[in-house]
Amino acid sequence: MESRSSITTNIPPEQSLELLQHAKTLLISHGWTQGQFMKTTKDWRGNTIKRYCIIGALCVAFEQMNASRIPSNLDVFILTSSSLPVKTFTDKFETTIDNWNDDPSRTFQDVMDAFDNAILEIKESIATNNSIDEEIQ
Repeated sequence: MESRSSITTNIPPEQSLELLQHAKTLLISHGWTQGQFMKTTKDWRGNTIKRYCIIGALCVAFEQMNASRIPSNLDVFILTSSSLPVKTFTDKFETTIDNWNDDPSRTFQDVMDAFDNAILEIKESIATNNSIDEEIQ
């Protein structure tokens, strides 16, 4: 069986970058959770608060960016296997993003650092590709 990190898709790096940045913003503004894609709670005033795990934030970001459709299971698989460099969300052993997110020792800062690393990796990839394109022309 092929590992998640070796699967390739046709998601443009610019779209992956936008998706990651939007998902990170959702986590910052709404909060992060473990054990479920979305956790709904109430604040002290009775207002509904939605917190997301990494995959939940990606799904909501995807839905908001592609308002014409809800993300399918395939979309979620593609997002978590290619848009996010899986190695960014792993420690010493390869794991799935949901297992990484739900590790009891995981912190919100770990999640933010992983997003920052993935965003940086995509930005560097875009810059490298743009540099190569300029050399060819």
